[in-house]
Amino acid sequence: MKKFIILLASVSVVFFTQSCAVFTLADANTLQKGMAPTEVLNQVSKGPRETLVNASKNLEVQVFQIVVGNYKADYFAAYKGGKLLYWGYPYEFARHNNPEIVEMGAWAVDELKRL
Repeated sequence: MKKFIILLASVSVVFFTQSCAVFTLADANTLQKGMAPTEVLNQVSKGPRETLVNASKNLEVQVFQIVVGNYKADYFAAYKGGKLLYWGYPYEFARHNNPEIVEMGAWAVDELKRL
């Protein structure tokens, strides 16, 4: 009986920690340019809420819900040719000096509005 209680407590702790996983700034800080989408998924605490794909432009954007205190927002990880090119909040994409990154962010925002 004691082993059963210990096992039940262990399973409960694992379930609770997994169900409360969130994508945070700490996760964002582990990302590195050139990572593959699978590498990013293995690195972060929680996967994306959406994955957007534009096959004709060889583009993929993972949309995470980032949590900072009580604040929740979309956070993009954008891939070109299967490699992480840029990551950040949508407004960071919009303000970037590289027109390709601006276009990627605008496309992702438009796609999310259609969902």
